[in-house]
Amino acid sequence: MPDIALDDRFERLGEWTLPHFPEHRVAGKLTYSDRRVELELNEALTPIEGDVSVVDEQPSYPVLHGRSTKGELLSILHARRAGISLNFGAGGMRQPERVISSWLMVGAHVDQSEQYTKVRFVVPGLAAWLELTPVQHVMSTDAASGALVDSFIRQAIPAEITNVPTLDAQIEWGAGTTSKANPYQSIAIDVQGWLCIKPSTPKSIEWFFEQHGKLDSMLAFFAGTPMPPTSVSAYIRDYPIPISVLVALRTAKSCQIGRPDGFFFPRRAATLSLEKIVSNWFANIDSVLVPSQLATSTLSSKDLWLHVHFASLAQALEGYHRGRYPGIYMQAAEYEKVKSEISKAIPTTLPTDHKDALRSRIRYGNQISLSKRLSELANSLGIDLAKLVLGGQGKVPRTWVDTRNYHSHWDEELITNAISGQEMYNANIRMEHFIRTLFLLLAGIRPDEIVLAMGGISSTAQQLVQINIIDRYRVDPSQPKGIYMTINPKGEELPEIDKPDDAVSNSIVPPANH
Repeated sequence: MPDIALDDRFERLGEWTLPHFPEHRVAGKLTYSDRRVELELNEALTPIEGDVSVVDEQPSYPVLHGRSTKGELLSILHARRAGISLNFGAGGMRQPERVISSWLMVGAHVDQSEQYTKVRFVVPGLAAWLELTPVQHVMSTDAASGALVDSFIRQAIPAEITNVPTLDAQIEWGAGTTSKANPYQSIAIDVQGWLCIKPSTPKSIEWFFEQHGKLDSMLAFFAGTPMPPTSVSAYIRDYPIPISVLVALRTAKSCQIGRPDGFFFPRRAATLSLEKIVSNWFANIDSVLVPSQLATSTLSSKDLWLHVHFASLAQALEGYHRGRYPGIYMQAAEYEKVKSEISKAIPTTLPTDHKDALRSRIRYGNQISLSKRLSELANSLGIDLAKLVLGGQGKVPRTWVDTRNYHSHWDEELITNAISGQEMYNANIRMEHFIRTLFLLLAGIRPDEIVLAMGGISSTAQQLVQINIIDRYRVDPSQPKGIYMTINPKGEELPEIDKPDDAVSNSIVPPANH
């Protein structure tokens, strides 16, 4: 069965049953989109009988089995009733039902507790990030005619296997090709990168997507752009064909980068092997899983209000610190004594709700401030990396903390130090690199390798390069301006320009008749 794209609309007519009641077949129309799976049934799977009340619970269906008019076997997992109607007419009473879900399996009837041996995710851009080339381009000359021969050869390349001890699983990384050819019209070869998760023992489909979500975050931080899958195939032991998995992920747009140097941190930029990077990632990511999800969601979101973008990144940074550092002033046992003394000092004359509010604040009194948290994270980067990411002397600007606190508490005393507009946009770029750097370090990437990546030609790196040039020039006008072009409409001789490492100068001279 060919892969079914996650972002395509998939519609089928067919008959549906409950596994424990296969005799009751109901015709209906299935529709899948990236938002949900929806099934419009001509009759109810569980008809309404007796008294009907607004407090009645809507039935849920762990699994529904269907057969499409195209002959396909379909399974909807974790479904629930979204609505039912009572219609009366000359044909009698009818009860059409609407069912929704997020999971559709195409190619087999499976149970909700089915265990899968492996799941394969096709990921656009992955072949370029991995630098896998399953197409060989050969140019030669025909010995007899002397004609130029231009050949493109599709070749199978072995998958790279990485062992992940913390998962008791292997992850295969590979690339293949698909083609469409009509020698009278056109020939097209598409390269597809993919990864396949293979645990030592079969797992539920939810387990595979949980692990892929972690890998998806890792790839996004390295690539500097989201790298969601476009199709998913699951495998069951002793079943002859893969099952297409359609799940409503609402993911970001597919990666459009087609060359290794277009990524922020391509695989070749790391000294560590891919196996070691992946092993490090899975050994550490659970401690900061939610902050990683918040960060990748924010980085992949488009047209967010600047303040929302800023607040989300600040929250992700704070969450990272909470997951990786103790974040307390003193040991918990010692603070219990302090907390007891402060609690005793609360005046007994205060209303109960006021006393409860004060006790709540005392409860969190041993947790260090956001400013200290961000400073600890900045110090973990090393001075060279911190200067690149944060600018200046590599310290977290106080304006970041005051801006976040102002928008959290609306304290008017902080408004004079809060940032907005271009200054907030620049801060967002720096915070994006801050969080991205922390997660690369989590995977074991060396700070000096990240420094090199930040001077690369990727669009992600160039955003920070430009901001650093502007900030350095603002502090010291003798610093290079970052000239990348000189326009000379008169064709006059140009003076020599001292070009810095982080800038490019071009001369555009029109023809003489201009």
